[in-house]
Amino acid sequence: MRRNAAARWPVWLLAMSATVCAGAHQKHEQASPQESVSVQDSLSVNVVRADDIPVKTGEDFSFTVTLDRGPNFKGASVQWRIDAPGEKYIVSGTALYPGQRDYTMTYLVPAGSEEGTWILTITGIWDGSISHPFPNPPRRTFQVIANRDLVLPTSASIVINPSQQQLLRKSGRILQLRIQNLKAAIASYQEANQQGRIPQVLRTNVDDALKALQTTETEFKKLATAQSQSDVAQVFFGDLRLNYDEVLQNLEHSSADISRPARFVNAAFSGKTSPTTPYPVLAQAALRAFEANELAYNIAAENSSLTFNLKVTSDPAGAAVSYYRRGDSPHSYDEPTNTTIPSLTYAIWYVKFEKQGYKPQVREHDPFHSTDHVLHVELTR
Repeated sequence: MRRNAAARWPVWLLAMSATVCAGAHQKHEQASPQESVSVQDSLSVNVVRADDIPVKTGEDFSFTVTLDRGPNFKGASVQWRIDAPGEKYIVSGTALYPGQRDYTMTYLVPAGSEEGTWILTITGIWDGSISHPFPNPPRRTFQVIANRDLVLPTSASIVINPSQQQLLRKSGRILQLRIQNLKAAIASYQEANQQGRIPQVLRTNVDDALKALQTTETEFKKLATAQSQSDVAQVFFGDLRLNYDEVLQNLEHSSADISRPARFVNAAFSGKTSPTTPYPVLAQAALRAFEANELAYNIAAENSSLTFNLKVTSDPAGAAVSYYRRGDSPHSYDEPTNTTIPSLTYAIWYVKFEKQGYKPQVREHDPFHSTDHVLHVELTR
């Protein structure tokens, strides 16, 4: 005996529940009733809200099924299906009870559903093992009216709790002390004309900073109140880790410039330099990584959030937007400029602007220094 396609579904939900599927309609093949059980050959359906009573999305659609006779065993269910516009359908089942014929069922029409004519079909009986389709399954139509006043969130932020704020402030304070000690160590080696020892000092401090970063990340995730916060935290700390990795790569592959003086650029004050503090080039890069880390901790703690919204504009407007972090593939954004990309993690982002007839342009956004979170480009042909 061939089983109906519905028999492959492992679990039938009880009343008040349904599974939404998309795809083509499935054909049913009639199966012979088992000799040891009694199943229905026919039934009547009383639809409380039918053709003449439209149902609005977000409301309950109720209907009553009356069987010609109740089953004489436990574990059976009546199978029903609702076909919606767009080749979407919902299939479910309602548990049956020995001797009971009448069953009232309710289906909540999803608030975002498409309006139009929907079809309810009572397809058959499931005996717990095999589906028994009705030869002529009864059908009723009902009209669904779309809710055009849906209010949906457009963005979300990952809020950090007070314990996480204190953790970031504490870690930022430790970084501040590490920066001061590193500056003093570099100055002492320069004064003693021992610049050759600076690379090892930088390696040791970067290694220690990476270990501290991992410890802070682990503790931060332990304090998280939701998995989504842990996922965003991984991006936040991962981007900071990239700064240290770049310093280690430079230390590994470059030594020629270690004694060449360069003015130190304070990452906390972009564009400003200190004319009285010469540092080797690689030391300058290391200090930038440390100060960027400290600044990120302080900003996240101050804003109580790991995310921000980035406004992207172009002249002319209508440019396609994609965005990515270092080492990532670009992510296309659905809306062209002028628009806002919501809920980006605090990290260094690159945004690409593309418009037909104009040269593509890429801009970097550092949310720790550009706190207005606005990117604007003048497109050129």
